[in-house]
Amino acid sequence: MGVPAKQRPTDVEYDRFVFLVDLFRRLDYDEAAIYSASPFVVQDPLVNTILSKANEDLLSIAEVLGEDTGKIREWHEQTNRALREKMGHTDHAAYDVFDLVANERIGTITASGFMPLLCGAPSPKPTLCIAASSRQPFVRCTTAAASRSRTTT
Repeated sequence: MGVPAKQRPTDVEYDRFVFLVDLFRRLDYDEAAIYSASPFVVQDPLVNTILSKANEDLLSIAEVLGEDTGKIREWHEQTNRALREKMGHTDHAAYDVFDLVANERIGTITASGFMPLLCGAPSPKPTLCIAASSRQPFVRCTTAAASRSRTTT
């Protein structure tokens, strides 16, 4: 007994996966060449949250060792800024994958959209909106929704 067809990728999606694998292989897995040639280049909230957390930990280690933290702090701030400015979504209560080819958010709510809560990236409004949506999933995040989340118990 397998996974139901509705829960598996479609043939078109599989074709897209195979296309990307073939493209990467043809380009000998050269990151710069892939970035230039690929029709699918995204920044994901989960990957960036992991990077942000790693930089937070690296900062802590550097501080304990008395090392210079300037460059690490710069990496950390750059990652968090990208999470807020590119992936932080003001219309719904989650962070969103950013399509670098189209230069826009993809507009799909996934579990990875909640991961920035684990790092230093969120600003107060997205955090309040995410908290509100945990009580009422997929709420459209407005200033009113954010304000209500502060008073909801």
